[in-house]
Amino acid sequence: MRNHWRGFSLILIVGGIIATTHAQESNPDAAWQQVEVKGGTLEIHPNVTWKGSLPQGPFVRLGDGGILGINGTNAIVSHDEGETWEPRPLFSQDQNLKVSSERAMVRTAGGA
Repeated sequence: MRNHWRGFSLILIVGGIIATTHAQESNPDAAWQQVEVKGGTLEIHPNVTWKGSLPQGPFVRLGDGGILGINGTNAIVSHDEGETWEPRPLFSQDQNLKVSSERAMVRTAGGA
């Protein structure tokens, strides 16, 4: 099913492969891109920039436009749409802690 939404950012995670988009005015005549992935084929909307490999996430869009994710023991931040990531430790080195694999992130409308 193809939905034509606008006015929000979306980060799509499919088996560890990521696509990012900022919804815009929909063009029903634009061609959808076919992308082969492990386990099948995805149809990618023309407004989406396909990223073949990114960290697992989860991800949220920051107020400054960057992307924030969590990766084991680090927060990771990208300011170039996922091309590069800057790790920021969540725990001190003397702590033997890791983020659970059942992690989730939410950014409120107020930015928290």
